[in-house]
Amino acid sequence: MIYPILTGVFAALICRSEHIGNGWKQILALPVKRSTIFLSKLFMVILLLAGTQTLLLIFFLLLGSLFQIPSPLPFLEILVFTGKGLYATFPLAAIQLIISIYYRSFGVPLAINIAFTLPVLTVYGQYYPWAQPALAMSPADETPLDSLLRFYILISVLFIMITYIGIKVFEKRDLPS
Repeated sequence: MIYPILTGVFAALICRSEHIGNGWKQILALPVKRSTIFLSKLFMVILLLAGTQTLLLIFFLLLGSLFQIPSPLPFLEILVFTGKGLYATFPLAAIQLIISIYYRSFGVPLAINIAFTLPVLTVYGQYYPWAQPALAMSPADETPLDSLLRFYILISVLFIMITYIGIKVFEKRDLPS
């Protein structure tokens, strides 16, 4: 439940520097396509999420060895779950970036994100972007998914669609000053 909220925090932080001191006007005056700006910000959000997952993996393994867990840790399996969780946040990162670009306040995107994260406890479905990271990190015997292949195709299609919509909206709309 924290990982989707963290996605919103990272997206809001990435856009915060442009919201302060009319940075959007300065960055959009550069000879760079708006789509490149959007994609680079999305890449930075995903990079921060990857760093978070890497830190989680490192601490998980360190704590496992610190407490001397008797059975060997399934390192490869943990690594795969970490990667799946990261991949499942891609559509959510695109959604949060779109929201964060158009709201100057740091609190509005965060409040929207928290409001949509809370129903994860009840809406736990594969079509709900805020539930997808938890579903992706679930073991195969505990997941409510019918088909993992369909789930990852859904994530890929959602990510491409939301990113495309975000780029088109970013190219056409004026940003708040």
